Amino acid sequence: MRKLHKILAPAVIGIFALTGCGGGTQAAGSSELTLAVSSEPIGLDPAVAANGNASAWFVDLAYASLLTLDENGELAPGLASSWEFTDTSNTQVRVTLQEGLTFADGTALTASSVVDSIEYFKTGSGPSSTYFKDLELEATDDLNVVITSPEPNPLLPTLLTPKYMGGGVISSAGLNSTETLNAATFGAGPYVLDTAATVSGDRYVYVPNENYYKYDELDFDKITIRIIPNLTSQVQALKTGQIDVMQGDNSIMGEVEGVDNVGITTQPTLWNGLYFADRDGTLSPELADRKVRQALNYAVDREAIAAAAYGDYGRAETQPAVPGDSSHGYDEELSKYYSYDPAKAKELLAEAGYADGFTLSVPYKGQQAPSTTMVQALSEQLKAVGVTLDLQPSTNTGEWVSKLVSQTHGAFQQDSSGRPLVLAAQMNWLPGGVLNPFNVDDPDIGAAYDELIHASTEDQEEVARDFMQMLVENAYTLPVVSADEIYLYDTEAVESVGFLGNTPKLSPIDTWTRAGE
Repeated sequence: MRKLHKILAPAVIGIFALTGCGGGTQAAGSSELTLAVSSEPIGLDPAVAANGNASAWFVDLAYASLLTLDENGELAPGLASSWEFTDTSNTQVRVTLQEGLTFADGTALTASSVVDSIEYFKTGSGPSSTYFKDLELEATDDLNVVITSPEPNPLLPTLLTPKYMGGGVISSAGLNSTETLNAATFGAGPYVLDTAATVSGDRYVYVPNENYYKYDELDFDKITIRIIPNLTSQVQALKTGQIDVMQGDNSIMGEVEGVDNVGITTQPTLWNGLYFADRDGTLSPELADRKVRQALNYAVDREAIAAAAYGDYGRAETQPAVPGDSSHGYDEELSKYYSYDPAKAKELLAEAGYADGFTLSVPYKGQQAPSTTMVQALSEQLKAVGVTLDLQPSTNTGEWVSKLVSQTHGAFQQDSSGRPLVLAAQMNWLPGGVLNPFNVDDPDIGAAYDELIHASTEDQEEVARDFMQMLVENAYTLPVVSADEIYLYDTEAVESVGFLGNTPKLSPIDTWTRAGE
């Protein structure tokens, strides 16, 4: 019997009455799942959506990707049954679709659909769009797509997994009416948005897609994502059975540790600190000077800030990376490259001509308690060497993004997920990268990136570490802490909530199951 038709006690005890299911009808006693997030989505359109684990829930539910990750974090089939590089230089991949795929609206999903969808995705403003902009695509028949990169990219298949959004294929109905992509869903994923039951900015309701190729494996008849800005309110909702899963942080862990029905899953997945966006000095001339950037790194007591902001869930860090596979470029020897040395910081500032200090405008994610604690402590420590941070809090992710791209702030706070250095470089430091709003074109970074993408398989680990050392020595960022991402779930309601291998990717919702099954 199909799991969705099992009669299960609902985990959510009547917290609202939802009616008008646009994607289907709900049977009495159907299996429901309720998630909570702090901010409403930037958009439901894969081309503009945020791709953090919880942020991506809004998109991942409705858009299946060409490839996915298995429980060990290894590449696995998705809409595509197979994939392979067609050359030895890692510039071209052939992707073969499963036969008989359809979108939620019943129309056929073919190789041409993939090409059209990714061509649209390339025009988007989402965090991963930069990875796709230079790719060429060709549908060689109904099932095969050839994807070509102008330069070597050993991670081309990885781009087609949910983390990077572009592999989530959009139907022609959505592409022909792109203005509706943020109000409805047009994918081939496990669920569809129930537009009648959804209240923008409050709750987003998803029901099963009867045309999903793994429909029989779905475990929930309805999934609701609630917007609850206050984490303490989310915790109370979790304890009382009103929600099943939420993202936590160190500020609320004392409220849940030891609670019988609350499961905790963590993974070191991000580093938090400052990006020096204006490294050419267009707006903030001080940041063009390497000595200034190094001085700011020496002025920080990372151990104290990590303890205050993250407690047991964070560690001092001086490199813009987190532990992961060797492609991340993480080097344990660089984790304490900059000691806490205010005298050295003042000396370097004086040598650069800024003995009297300067002011730097810094947007930060004010909705995140650890980030707020971190930047406020950072501000006090930098003040001790004469540098003033004009902190600009954002109340949600969308507001933070607007400030990031405005080119009116010399630096910004960001908690960045660990990712292979090839992709991190594209997003963070190369021209066109989402986190490079001033489009700084640094020749040292360009040369290191070029060497990395042309390195042999045997040499990639060493080349990645050399790249990371160059980033740290030149102080292109001010990393403060390596931190765990934390998820909390009701163990009496749901199972299989965890991370995939040693990756920063949380297990997909459609792989979760009801507790006790």
